[in-house]
Amino acid sequence: MSMNARALGPFVLSFTLVGVLLIAGCETHESGTVRSETLSSKVRTTARISQQDLAAAGFEEIWYNHPQGDNPVNSVYLQRSGLFVATLPSSQEPARLKLIKRKDGFTRWYYDLEAPLEHAPSVYLYSTLGPNKYHEVFFPISDTVHCLTLDFGDPLWKTAAPFSVSTSVVADENGYVAGSDSGRVYGVAKNSSFDTWTYRTGGHIEASPVTNTNQTSTFVGSSDGTLYRFSTNAGYRQGFSWSFPTGAPIMAAPVAFSQWVLVSSTDYKLYCLAAGDGSSVWEFLAEAPIVDAPVVYSFKAGQEFVFVISEDRVRKTRRLFCVRLRDGEAQWEFPGVRKVVSLGRNTLYVLTGKASTGQRALVALDRKSGKEKNRLAISNDFRFVPTNHANAGRDRHERGRIYLVSGNGAVQAIAEK
Repeated sequence: MSMNARALGPFVLSFTLVGVLLIAGCETHESGTVRSETLSSKVRTTARISQQDLAAAGFEEIWYNHPQGDNPVNSVYLQRSGLFVATLPSSQEPARLKLIKRKDGFTRWYYDLEAPLEHAPSVYLYSTLGPNKYHEVFFPISDTVHCLTLDFGDPLWKTAAPFSVSTSVVADENGYVAGSDSGRVYGVAKNSSFDTWTYRTGGHIEASPVTNTNQTSTFVGSSDGTLYRFSTNAGYRQGFSWSFPTGAPIMAAPVAFSQWVLVSSTDYKLYCLAAGDGSSVWEFLAEAPIVDAPVVYSFKAGQEFVFVISEDRVRKTRRLFCVRLRDGEAQWEFPGVRKVVSLGRNTLYVLTGKASTGQRALVALDRKSGKEKNRLAISNDFRFVPTNHANAGRDRHERGRIYLVSGNGAVQAIAEK
């Protein structure tokens, strides 16, 4: 069952939608899977950073949502189309997926889930819309793929996939692609229980597929340590597809940016490949395995940088590296970073982990030198701080915007003054 935007009030009906397909990397809880019992004591608290503390760190509040309902938040995904918030079931309500507008925090719709969401939803935007054609939202639950309208959250279809789904699904006009624990990648026509194509890799797949801007190519990383390029519609095609071996399993989704594909590997390296033929452009060696997806930000034309975090699980340390995209040259590094959060006018905002630094904080780093400017303590009640990709940092309206989501559903959006 879904509650669409018509039932949420007239303010959600005015919405102009522009963009391309965006599959955001999964924005997970910073310390692992959230269980409902661990949040029960938090549900009654209301997290909110005071205006005084925000101002001291150079921020202001844009909007604030009070907690809604009794369902604890399970996962949060910040995408160009909005903030997707998935909840766990409670004694009163089922698990739900809701879409919140980035501009003002209004809930556009919510959709009742049969089970908690395990993978990030994805969005497909048609270049033109006609009768009975809607921009679409996709997500798998218990190996069943759901398709909703983006505008209202109305169900279009749900169909059992012909395989065990282990990743998010990415779609084009005709179908979707997803990975499986069996090590196979599948292409499936929309609303079909039969695969259109399949390809076996040498290991299980947990990194979600990524498409290029026009959705003709899909890039998939496997635990066999290889990145693959497929035709989204046809799968492996001689002369079009390629594979690039790294030295260890790939655990995070690649990033397709301009003519490049960037992929991090647990062999301690970040690879930049030419999207067309899979040739190596450069390799960057970190000091520990890289298990998170890289983040690409463009300060301006010709000044694109990749931010990647290595993780030493033995020493329990994480380190952020800033790498110049055009040649893979390291610019600076900063310790104790949990994740990259947002790009400001002249600032990179990162979240530090309490385990690494003794304080969970939003830290402002000079974009050129990596030196710390200031920091803002982040309450543990704000369990989710998703990365704001903001069209690789080129969306000036979203520059310096940060979204904080508590375990009970309160959301505070802040931004640079």
